[in-house]
Parts: sequence; C-alpha cells; structure tokens
Amino acid sequence: MRIVIVVGVFPPEPEPTAVMASELARNWSLSGHTVTVICPFPNRPLGTIYPGYKRRLWQRTESENVHVLRVWSWFLGPKRHIVNRFIENISYGISSSIALLFLKKPDFIIMNTWAIFAQLGIVVTSKLRNLRVVNYVQDLFPEAISAGGFIGKKGILENLLLDVDNKICGLAVCTVVVSERMKEVVIKTRKDSSGKVYVIHNWLDLQFIKPFEGQNNWRAEVGIPRDEIVFMFAGTMGFASGVDILIEVAEILRSNPKIRIVCVGEGILKAMLLREQKARHLSNLTILGFQPRERVNEVQSAADAMLLITSPGMGASSVPSKLITYLAIGKPVLCAVDETSEIAHLVKTNDIGLVVAPGDARKISEGIVKLASMDSESLYHKGLKAREIALQMYSLPRALRDFDNLFEEILTEGKVISSRLDYSRRDDPM
Repeated sequence: MRIVIVVGVFPPEPEPTAVMASELARNWSLSGHTVTVICPFPNRPLGTIYPGYKRRLWQRTESENVHVLRVWSWFLGPKRHIVNRFIENISYGISSSIALLFLKKPDFIIMNTWAIFAQLGIVVTSKLRNLRVVNYVQDLFPEAISAGGFIGKKGILENLLLDVDNKICGLAVCTVVVSERMKEVVIKTRKDSSGKVYVIHNWLDLQFIKPFEGQNNWRAEVGIPRDEIVFMFAGTMGFASGVDILIEVAEILRSNPKIRIVCVGEGILKAMLLREQKARHLSNLTILGFQPRERVNEVQSAADAMLLITSPGMGASSVPSKLITYLAIGKPVLCAVDETSEIAHLVKTNDIGLVVAPGDARKISEGIVKLASMDSESLYHKGLKAREIALQMYSLPRALRDFDNLFEEILTEGKVISSRLDYSRRDDPM
C-alpha cells in the first residue's frame, strides 16, 4: 500500500507525536508499504528552525526508506503568540494540501496534524482527489482550548469550531481517537462521524522505553542526594501542562527537606519556572532541559514517583503521552486531573498512584506527602503494575495490529460497496 502521514511535528523534533509518527512510518516501510511523511521544517518546541536546516518551499529527503517531504509553514516563534499559532495552522494546512495534489495517489492518508484549520484543507483536497483520509485525533478541539480559557465555553466561537470539526470528521473515511472516553465524546458531539470512530491507544517502543537496569548515576550527576524522595515531571512545559503550579507546591513543601520536585523538559513556561525558583530560593525544586532520548530510562528511573499535572478541565478524555512513558518506566504516578477523566479511571482502577484535584497546590502537596510516606516496597509494586498496564495497552506491536485491522476493514467495506454499485449498474436497463 501507499500511505501518506501528514503530521505537525516529526524528528528531530522530540515531541511524542513526532516519535510515534516516525515509528509508524518506519515499521510500515519495513512491512513493504511505500510511506511518505509530509511535515513542516523542524522548529518545536521553541518555534525556531533547527541548526542544519534551511526553510524553503519544500525539501525531499529519505530516512530508513521513508520519504520525508518538508513543506513551508509559518513558525510559532519563541513567544508563541496566538496570532502566530493561527497563521502556523493555516499555512501548514495550505502547503500540505498543495503537496497532496502532486503526490501519486495513496491508499490512505493518516492526518495527525493541528486541529481544524490545518485539517480542513487536507480533507477538502482529499475529497477532490477521492482519497481516503483517516482523521487521527490526539486531543479534542475546540474543547481543549475552551477548557484552557482561550475561548469562551459554549460560546459562539466554540460552537462554530465544533461545527467545522464535525464536517472534518464527516469528510474523513473514519476518525481514530486514543481513548474510549474520547470516542464517546466524538460520537455524541460530532454527529457526522457516528459509526466511523475507532480507538487506537497511543504507544511506545517498550523494548526501548523500560525500567533502567544497572548502576544509575544520573542523580549524582545533577546533584540530587540519594536519600531524597524525588517526584519528577517530564515533558513539555506548556500552558496545557499546568506545570507552573509546581512553584506553589514547592513553596508549600519547603518544610519537608526529604522531598524534591524535579522538572525535566522544555516549553514556554520553563523560563518562568526558572525565574520563580531563583526569586523564591526554592532549593527543593530542580528544573532541567530535555535529556538525551537514550537516557530517558535512566533519568525517569531515578525518580521515586512521577507527576502528571494538568490544568483544570484539560485532558478529560485523552491520555497524555508522558503518562504512557511513566507507565513504561514502571513508576507510580501522582495525577492532578479531573476525577471523571480517563486518566483518573486508569490510575484508580489499577492502583498505580494517586489522583488529586488539578489546579490545587495544597491538594497536590498533600498527595506528594502521602505517596512519599509509603514504604519502598509499596511504591515498587505500584510501579510493577504500571509497567504491566503499559505492556497490555500501549505497545507498538499492538498499535500496528490495530492499524492493520482498521485498513483491512475500510478496504473490505469499500470492496463491498463497489460490488453493490457494480451489481446495480448491471441490472439497470439503461
């Protein structure tokens, strides 16, 4: 088959969506499919082009038998203004749509890019060329930006964007979401997608991301004493992450010298965190940049527990990629998420950590203290269960099988429909 992946981020960008797109492309190529990736020039998370790249209208490269077509788009920029985000979205939608016009007709397009405006051009272009588009959704828009306070809830703009997203779902051959809860929301709110919504959980290469074995020297390298209890946030420090509340949490936990909060990653909030940490003299808070991918296991295994922080109302139906990494490493998790969320259900049902209210520094601090008071054996067994869940639900082979089954179902349905059409034409006396 010919498969085109249209994605908003792609390696060398380190975002989980980029890594997953790369793994899909590589594995499909190894299976004998012809795979093309359409993506912007690398610029995330800082919004500036990577060294060694020069932005142009397009650039073709090949990596591990995967054809990569990078197309021009507006960059978000380091200050991440909403206007730049809007232009980035539209410009990439236009450039990726133009690219689709000139590619040899694929069997499937996997559309995993920024919501609504970038997607709209792709589904319209695909409709003109009679191409099959799989609308692959990691988070729900406009619900996510409404929950984040960027637009009014249930207002005119949200309803308008919801109508557009409904049309996008209707134009796609199907919509793939990452959780059962998200599927329920899509079926309820996107009527045009009814009957065409599938769940394929996100994944990791669990042969690569796993508990670290051997002598772990990472704590010593960054100056964290062995006797401290480390709670680690690892991932993008963006507005949706809610990670800024950890400043208040560290302030509250000053009196507990054995607890340390560690934030590892990049993002728009990192500068503020560093500034506040220095201004408030928070010696119990360590802030570091992204660590090399080959050291992810060692870094996260150095923690006693992991922190999943979200802004109130965010992530009610999605499962963040950082959580899957936490599970794969085999660590208990403190989740500051809505009680009704998919994450809360996962953590409580499997007893792999604690769930507290998002946006509440006092509750988060109390949860940290409660986990820190548990004996090491209890934490270890919670971590073992977390790893088991990762193996059961979030493996790459499972995701590849799910996609293969989806493709087969769509192609089979298409053959049935074509057969019916052919039969009706033969019986038509005209």
